[in-house]
Amino acid sequence: MASSEAETSGPDGAARDGGLVAAFIRRPILAAVVNLLILIAGVAALLGVEVRELPDVDSPVVTIDTRYPGATPESIDAEVTSVIEAAVAQVDGVVSISSSSSRDRSRIVAEFSSRVDINVAATDVKNAVSAIARRLPDDVEEPTVVKADNDSSPVMRLSVSATDMAPGDLANLVEDVVQPRLQAVEGVAQAQVYGERKKAIRVRIMPASLAARGFSVDDVARLVASASTTASAGRLRNATQEILIRAETPATSPEEIGALRLDDKTRLSDVALVEWSFEDETTSARVNGLPGVGIGILRQAQSNTVAVSQGVRAAVADLNESLPADVEVNISTDDSIFIERSIEEVIGSLIAATLIVIAVIFLFLRSWRATIIPAVAIPVSL
Repeated sequence: MASSEAETSGPDGAARDGGLVAAFIRRPILAAVVNLLILIAGVAALLGVEVRELPDVDSPVVTIDTRYPGATPESIDAEVTSVIEAAVAQVDGVVSISSSSSRDRSRIVAEFSSRVDINVAATDVKNAVSAIARRLPDDVEEPTVVKADNDSSPVMRLSVSATDMAPGDLANLVEDVVQPRLQAVEGVAQAQVYGERKKAIRVRIMPASLAARGFSVDDVARLVASASTTASAGRLRNATQEILIRAETPATSPEEIGALRLDDKTRLSDVALVEWSFEDETTSARVNGLPGVGIGILRQAQSNTVAVSQGVRAAVADLNESLPADVEVNISTDDSIFIERSIEEVIGSLIAATLIVIAVIFLFLRSWRATIIPAVAIPVSL
């Protein structure tokens, strides 16, 4: 009995009693396969993990932006903002609603519970707004629903420039081609355009002619406001004040506007110069010293900045191939560059730390065979 007990306490017996560690010692091929599987799973997880600067704590946010040309803030608040706000409040999952009414614009931001899918929330909001569309004034433009806070900072800024294209034509090209292509990128909530110079009809009053015929600026304003179909006429300005004009006129060309009559003998063109021009600039963009158009890319709530950037870069490459030769789209700023560089630094630091640890172990042990064990264990553990 004693000899039998001694036999079971030998190396093989210890290996059998050692469990998993002993099994790997007896079967080195099995140990190598398991370690390779761990490495493969780790690499797959690393490649599949979502890369972002901060943890994903975004709440689903939907913005409803509505334009009401020529309306005062008070009118917009009473006729547009309050109506849309009441409809959005009935949507399931809404946590809070904030709104603002300014000249020509109503803006409503609805924040949803974190458990709500942003796409479902946006669809529900669109349906709610469509249901009350008939209650809005006739002149209100169709509300725009954006899956983000459209006052947030863009994650990318682009510039569009042209060497041989008029500013008005460039603005139309951006609105008709560039902006829709960028907004079609997955994860992009809105491509905000600024600095464009759109064509407009400008009425330049000649004070001497106006006074000689016994008319005033108010008479011109009343003339514009007394036609048949509602539209946005613009503003009358002097050095001290600016007056909004709600116009009702079917005129769509300088000739038609100039033909409006102040009386039986006086047309508007007799006291003012009516011509094609550009809208007043509220923002401007310059590219290499030349007038251009800027575009800000807003990402959707809960979307990934790096993925959005990659999609936009691909879209920019496609646009540069399809647009006229003198038109160029460039990327001015990109928040994803910082994130990608940070990831590269982390990976570089891990590699450097691993090599330093292996070198230190070898210096102390003076044995490659003993160093191989931690050299293999470190990547597997990471």
